Amino acid sequence: MDNNYIKEVIEIEGLRILRKYPPDDILMNFSQTKLNRNIEAYNRENKLIWVIQEAPQGGKDQDKAYMNIWVKENRLIAGNFIGIDYLVNLTTGAVTPINKDTRPW
Repeated sequence: MDNNYIKEVIEIEGLRILRKYPPDDILMNFSQTKLNRNIEAYNRENKLIWVIQEAPQGGKDQDKAYMNIWVKENRLIAGNFIGIDYLVNLTTGAVTPINKDTRPW
């Protein structure tokens, strides 16, 4: 996804974390896979280290894009479109649900 679509930037443990999301007028031009993996981590040399894992919860063809990121107790958290927050592994981009047993609605 183009760097013009950066919505948030967080720096943590030597990584620059970017959350990207395109504007509504071109949203339909992006694959579900790309939208559901819309957080990237770069090192100090601006090399891509990982792209976040797609949220394991939700349906296969469901929109599960990550809609915000924040740091809590020096851990990266990503909240996604279906209402679940995930702890993000800073080495791999793998996610672990934090509130998976609560209903998002």
